[in-house]
Amino acid sequence: MFRLNLHSSVRKRWQDNILNSAKKYYFLLVAVATLTSCNYRDSYILDDVQPSISLIKPVSQNQMAGDTCFISVIYSDNRALHDVYLGLNDLSRMQKKIHYSMHFHGLSFRVDTFYITQPGDTGKFEIQMEASDEYSNRITKRFNMLLQ
Repeated sequence: MFRLNLHSSVRKRWQDNILNSAKKYYFLLVAVATLTSCNYRDSYILDDVQPSISLIKPVSQNQMAGDTCFISVIYSDNRALHDVYLGLNDLSRMQKKIHYSMHFHGLSFRVDTFYITQPGDTGKFEIQMEASDEYSNRITKRFNMLLQ
């Protein structure tokens, strides 16, 4: 077995140098891991483009009472969506018929739903769509319908 016989002061300095080097590498490793694990993707780049909302259905603004009203909406953003909202409001009676809210991180999101109108449901209805992205850009769109 080989044993290195050094003077105790030399051995102490040698151990201190190794320990200091290990501390530096450990600090560097922790710093790199911390900086790369953050969820701030491109946080230094400002995004001032608001999300887009495309209403696919309904196409017609006139609906018949007693029919099924199909609603299809596509939300999209150039970087990442944050929240989407879809509401169907009965403006004649001031009632909310559909209330759908979703927290979402992705480039696009589609909502497909329906509402079966009652024979007594007549008057003005409104589809309210809202979206926001991770950079707090917001958009709101409304689509008015008349139920007869």
